[in-house]
Amino acid sequence: MREPLPPFDPATSDGCSVPTWLKPFFPDTPAIRAACERHDAKYYVGGTREDRLKADAELLVEWLVAGMNAETAEKGFAAIRVGGGPSGKQPYSWAFGGKRFVYDKE
Repeated sequence: MREPLPPFDPATSDGCSVPTWLKPFFPDTPAIRAACERHDAKYYVGGTREDRLKADAELLVEWLVAGMNAETAEKGFAAIRVGGGPSGKQPYSWAFGGKRFVYDKE
């Protein structure tokens, strides 16, 4: 059993983790930022591979509902799926809370 984490602090979120050179192409509206912050909270806690896929799919839907065009949303989703796994051990990687960077057992 893992140690409990302190609650996620939304103030620590960078919103949507987009490389600087891509920011001009990625919309940054309050609704999109809020969706990314909710996604960060899920990544902070971590969970199973299925939990991660669900979190990423929910973000994709939230982006579309917030008005992001489908092409940009699909590209963002693909980037998250490729670069957001725990093996990257980045401040935005899956299960970054407590710096665990692992998938929980199914």
